[in-house]
Amino acid sequence: MPLLIVSDPKTGKSQKVELEDARMSPLLGKRIGEVVEGSVAGLQGKLLKITGGTDKDGVPMRPDVHGSAKAFIILSGGVGYKAANKGERKRKLVRGNIVSSESKFLNLMVVEETKSLKKAEKVVKVKKAKRLAEAKEAAEAEKAVEAEEAKKAKRTKKAEKTVKAEKPKKAAKKSPKAKTPKEEESK
Repeated sequence: MPLLIVSDPKTGKSQKVELEDARMSPLLGKRIGEVVEGSVAGLQGKLLKITGGTDKDGVPMRPDVHGSAKAFIILSGGVGYKAANKGERKRKLVRGNIVSSESKFLNLMVVEETKSLKKAEKVVKVKKAKRLAEAKEAAEAEKAVEAEEAKKAKRTKKAEKTVKAEKPKKAAKKSPKAKTPKEEESK
């Protein structure tokens, strides 16, 4: 049975919420740092941010390890290892940053309190819309840069053609003209 530890930074208190395996499904596949609705933990009108967790064996989730599998990585500090001496590193077993069915303890933090569930849904939609708008804006900027580069390339090709056309052709050697009989007489 998964256990959620929900911390509220405003009050400085935490509460434990036990979930049945069936109610865990909205959290599966979410990453550390993602925001979910509080209704998952029975806290309607609140938004919760996933901050970490462990599996049944106590192996901690690390935000910088991708996936949900266990992995041995070399650590010098942070989640899963505290160095005894400065500069000390050690290979430790950690779990990835995605919540899976093997996650038994999840740490969550209250991010926002909203007055109604509809407002919470609206906040999530607005944040998603902002991310989409930023991605669209970045794509448009990239297209503009590519178009400008294409114009520059076209201009340089045109300039090369005009330079080639302006080069003077080598003058052919003038062959001495045959003098007409009148020219010869005048000499």
